[in-house]
Amino acid sequence: MTMSTHALRHRTARQSRLRRDRKIQRLRWCRFGPCGRPVDHLPLRSDRAAFTLAEMIIASAITGLLALVLAGMTMAIQAAWVHTRDVTGTTAAADAALQRIRWMVAQTGVYRDADGLPKVGLRVLSESWGPHEFPEILVVWSGGRDGHLHGGVFADRQPRFDELIVYAPNPEDPGLLCEFAFPEVAGHVDIYDRKFSQQLRRMLVSPQAEAIALCRNVRLCAVRETAMGKKKPYPAVRFELRWTPTDDQLQGVVPGSPEWFALPWAQSVVTADAGLRQGTLAIELQLEPTGQASSPVPERTRAIPFFHSIRYRYVHSMH
Repeated sequence: MTMSTHALRHRTARQSRLRRDRKIQRLRWCRFGPCGRPVDHLPLRSDRAAFTLAEMIIASAITGLLALVLAGMTMAIQAAWVHTRDVTGTTAAADAALQRIRWMVAQTGVYRDADGLPKVGLRVLSESWGPHEFPEILVVWSGGRDGHLHGGVFADRQPRFDELIVYAPNPEDPGLLCEFAFPEVAGHVDIYDRKFSQQLRRMLVSPQAEAIALCRNVRLCAVRETAMGKKKPYPAVRFELRWTPTDDQLQGVVPGSPEWFALPWAQSVVTADAGLRQGTLAIELQLEPTGQASSPVPERTRAIPFFHSIRYRYVHSMH
C-alpha cells in the first residue's frame, strides 16, 4: 500500500522541523557554552602531550612554596610543644618544692632560750656581698625530715642539730635548691645565737650534710661587689620572715599592761599573759625552663618567677 501524497508531505515537514530544532539547540549550546559566556565554536580537545616549560617552572615554584610553609608550620608546632613541656615541668617542680617547705614549716616547734623567752624554731639567714644582702637560707626546727615535732612547744630543751632542716642553694652548685639534713650530727644548738650562722655554713659543705635537690636550673644573677668591682653569681632564691608583733615591739612590754593589749596580735587574740603571734614567710624563686641555659642578663633571661607565702602562728606566752 502506497503512502498518499498528503501524508508524505506531512511526514517530511515534521522531520524537517525536528532537524531544525536540534540544530538550534546545538547552536545555542555552542554560542553560550557551559559557563554562559559566548563562544564562537565548540572547544576542541588539546593535542599537547605535556606541560610547557613556563608551566613547569610555575608549578615547581608553587610546590616549593607550599613545602616551605608546611616545614615552617611543623617547626613552629615542635618549638611550641617543647616550650610548653619545659614550662610545665618547671612549674611542677617549683610547686612541689614550695609545698614541701610549707609542710615542714607547719611542723616547727617552739623552745625557750637561756633567758626563758619563747623562740620559734624558724629563722632566715643572709649572706652579705658588698652592700648587698641575700636572704637565701631558711632554717626550720621540725624534728628532721619526718617533722615529728608537729608544731609543739618545748620549754625544757633546745633544738638538736639532727632535728634541723635547712633550705638553701647548694654551695657546690648554686643552680640547685636543696633540702639539707644532718642526721649524724649530735648536740644542742640555739639557732638565734650569733655564732650559729657561721657554724651552719660550715656544716652545709661538710660530709655530714645530706642534701636532696628540690629544684634545678635556679637562675643565677651576676652581682657586683662595687660599681667597678668583680661580679659574682648568686642564685635567685629569697626568703623573708616577718613577725607580728615584731621582736622590737615585744621588748620591754609588761604582760597585762595597756601596751601589751595594744600590740598587733594575730586576729586580736590576747590575754593578760599570752597572745597569738603570727609569722609570715615570703618565698621568691626564679627557675629557668628545663633544658635552657641560665642567663645572668635580666633582658635575656627566660626565668619564671614563683612567689609563695606561708603563715605560722603560735601562742606567745611569757610564763
